Formats: sequence, C-alpha cells, structure tokens
Amino acid sequence: MESFFNPQSGQIADSVKIFDGEQWPNSGRPDRGVDGSSAGQAFQTAWVGLKSARFGTLTFGRQVTLLLEGTIKYDPNYNASAFGLLGASNTYSGGGSQQDNRLDSTAKYLVTFGDLVHLGALYKFNGSNGSANTAFQADIGGEYAGASVDATIRRSTAPSRRPP
Repeated sequence: MESFFNPQSGQIADSVKIFDGEQWPNSGRPDRGVDGSSAGQAFQTAWVGLKSARFGTLTFGRQVTLLLEGTIKYDPNYNASAFGLLGASNTYSGGGSQQDNRLDSTAKYLVTFGDLVHLGALYKFNGSNGSANTAFQADIGGEYAGASVDATIRRSTAPSRRPP
C-alpha cells in the first residue's frame, strides 16, 4: 500500500482540493497542472497478487500504470515532482492525463524471460458491461550488458477529465 501526506500539516495529500474554491476564493477555479491521481484517497495504491519465478506476477487492485513505472525507471529524477519536467507535469506517465498515473480496478501481469526480455500488460475494468472507461497498456523491453530499452503502448476509452 502507498499513501501520500503533507509533511507540514499531516493531512492526506489531496491535489484536487485546489479546485474546491476554498483554496482560491478570489480567483475562481485555477488553471493548474496537478497530479489528480492523489485526490485524497487514504491509499494511493492497494493491490494483492500472486508471484512465481517461472510464470511471472499477476496483481489486482489500484495500481500504478506501466507508463508510470517506465517513467520512473528512465527518468534520472525518478519522476520527482519537485526536481524534473516529467514529474512536475505528470502528463507523460498518465498517457496525457495526470489522473491516470494510478488506476482503480486493474489487473497487471509482468513476466521476464531469461533476465533479457520482459513483458507487461495492464487492463482496467469498468465495473459494468461494455468498453467505456476501460484502459489497456502493454510493455515490452529488454536488458543486456547494462543497457535497457522499453516500448509501452496505451489505449483508454475514458472520457476527458479536464476541469471545466
């Protein structure tokens, strides 16, 4: 499990709170790019799963996406919001939407072949029938002699979450 908090106040991090009007009473709704995936939830990630050295890892729950894992892996600042462009905007790791860094109701499968090639897949269930509000991500990569490369694709049928 993972949770964020404000070290000055001790409160659970709620980046979307700036849109409630109390934080910005005289200016209306601010136009700020914040990571909306930390929107006051007690747990940013919470998942369960199975792991096998031979068959890989299968997990279910609220999880970070493959794009976020890749951003953290290749960003020298580890996606830190205070120290780098990728972490400050968070739009790449969410596939264009900062709210999609972490997704609810997901199944994620990761497997490695011979410590050279790794594959990953993530699917977000929508809780009902149809394809609305679902997401899919896939990753293929490899490591050899200290060098590493990954390719990740993303498909989402979620509606735009931009504030009005």
